[in-house]
Amino acid sequence: MPSQYLSIRWCCYERADAPRSGTDVFIALMEGIVDVAADRLEDLGNKLSNLSERVFTDSREARSKLRRALLEVGLMQRQVTQIRSAMLGVSRIIIYLCDSTPAWIDSQLHGRFRAIQGDISSLSEFQQQLNDRLQFMLDAVLGFINNDQNDIMKVLTIVSVVTVPPMILAGIWGMNFKSIPEYDWPHGYAFGLSMIVLSMLIPLIWFKSKKWL
Repeated sequence: MPSQYLSIRWCCYERADAPRSGTDVFIALMEGIVDVAADRLEDLGNKLSNLSERVFTDSREARSKLRRALLEVGLMQRQVTQIRSAMLGVSRIIIYLCDSTPAWIDSQLHGRFRAIQGDISSLSEFQQQLNDRLQFMLDAVLGFINNDQNDIMKVLTIVSVVTVPPMILAGIWGMNFKSIPEYDWPHGYAFGLSMIVLSMLIPLIWFKSKKWL
């Protein structure tokens, strides 16, 4: 990315202690890569915190954006994986130079390599924390999605249960038989409608008493 290259170029050419040899350029390059990785991880940490604030809320608007949140978690996970892969290559180089200590590395340069190795170790711990947070966020988003689906199924179940008794009663009084006594009642039609409405209210009251609504 352009920002990465600008950051590395700044480390190499715009500092007061600008590199004067190939070794200095190599060390500045390693330091620049580590700095860029640290900035990217910090940016991902901030984005993850903002996403957490949007997800863990009672707002219905936030719940409607769970699919978008799921895509954002996947994108962050991919970026963390890419940074980890890049840092793994740099870590192998630094570990080799620190352990083997070639002749062209003096004590001062060796100390800088050790500092880079410590920074990479700290970044590895931060990457693990981000992975744990991303996994928690993924589980939370999937849990919210499952809860929303359960709420939808609960509503559909209640609607189906509530509408079954009226359909049964309407089917009974809709049969064309003269032997049905309600047909001869003066208020038989009002009685039938009242029974249909009552058959809908009784399940709703019962569901509410069970706190299923």
